[in-house]
Amino acid sequence: MLYAIHVKQNKEADVDDYLTYGAGRSDLDFFTPIYEKVERTAGRSRISFERMFPEYLFVETGNPKKAEAILKNDDVLAKLIDIDDDGELCALMSVNDRDEEFIRQLLCDGFMHVSYIHMSGKYIDRLVGPLENYREHITRLDIDNRIAVIESTFLGQRQKIKFGLWTDEDPTQVWLDKRINPEKYGIYDISFNEDGYRAWA
Repeated sequence: MLYAIHVKQNKEADVDDYLTYGAGRSDLDFFTPIYEKVERTAGRSRISFERMFPEYLFVETGNPKKAEAILKNDDVLAKLIDIDDDGELCALMSVNDRDEEFIRQLLCDGFMHVSYIHMSGKYIDRLVGPLENYREHITRLDIDNRIAVIESTFLGQRQKIKFGLWTDEDPTQVWLDKRINPEKYGIYDISFNEDGYRAWA
């Protein structure tokens, strides 16, 4: 099952590094969802990487009590994990089926790739990629800065989730072009990953 860990502000990278390199932590199967952010410099686009949910780390485990014990019974980690109103370390939060499906639909190998967008005047003419299923949830669309934002309830809270955008003005990325123009590559079937979700890369 999937669980979330709430960590202190600006300590996410420290937790990530410690769980990865700390002795005896290899049995924790955790990840941090990353999205491809498009940065524009002098009219050129390049992709950088940012966390989708900066306040959370996620753990895949069939033994939450053991994972929680590792997190709580460690002096270093205890300084990084957030505390609740009673001064106790925050426990693992179970991610419900809806939220788990939502996050898995967006990610491919832990990353949410950019979405291709084509505009017809002020209207979206075409969307290809993770954003296409959430067109109706867009609350901010900034083509010049290649970003879209949707609002959705996730982990019991309203979250603003950012999507990187790619346009015809940007350099061709073959993996994305295959989704935009599959017939050009002799592709006529949309692929799905092992969980049954559409594969974007």
